[in-house]
Amino acid sequence: MEGMVAEALRRLFLRPGRDHYSRFVEELTKGGGLALELERETETSLVFRLLKPEGGGRLAELEGVKLRIVKVGEGEGAGIAYALELDARWRELFNQELGIVWKAAEELKERWPVEDPFPYMSGWNASDVSIGGGRGARVLQMVSSYFWQVAETKVLFDWPDVVGLRINLTLEGPRLQLLVHAPLDNLDGAVRRSAEGGWLRSWASRRGAGMS
Repeated sequence: MEGMVAEALRRLFLRPGRDHYSRFVEELTKGGGLALELERETETSLVFRLLKPEGGGRLAELEGVKLRIVKVGEGEGAGIAYALELDARWRELFNQELGIVWKAAEELKERWPVEDPFPYMSGWNASDVSIGGGRGARVLQMVSSYFWQVAETKVLFDWPDVVGLRINLTLEGPRLQLLVHAPLDNLDGAVRRSAEGGWLRSWASRRGAGMS
């Protein structure tokens, strides 16, 4: 466990990621070093609270951030993923990045009018966009560190907002990941409209003609 924690902290300070997210790293380490306290453990993951030194040698929890270490894969190909999970209190530090993504989505929407988005949406559903949530609360969701992916899929799935932030600790240092959600109805509506008079209806007509 000590070795994995040391590796997570090492990656936090690696360049070029450390330089790119210097505001975040400086805020995280402001006032002194970091300490970690195990919060929960499963067979495949560890979650730690981050602690900061206070006066009198006391430690106080750094609110709104957790370190998650997760085993990925099985056998010889198994690896370890490291990430800092942030809540809304940290959002302000990344307003510039979020603004870039949303502006890019607006510009893309103007330059890329799509009459029937379903064929494009189905391609994303086969790769990066998934369906999650419990019964009665199913949502479309995606996590990505590639801002162009979030911008392009916002045009198609209409993400209302970024619902979560994560700092992936890579071998190139920290890297921001964005978590987005949208109602499953956004996909269901696209399927319905495509079947009524779009790509799905055209595909079904061609398939029917080929079988007659």
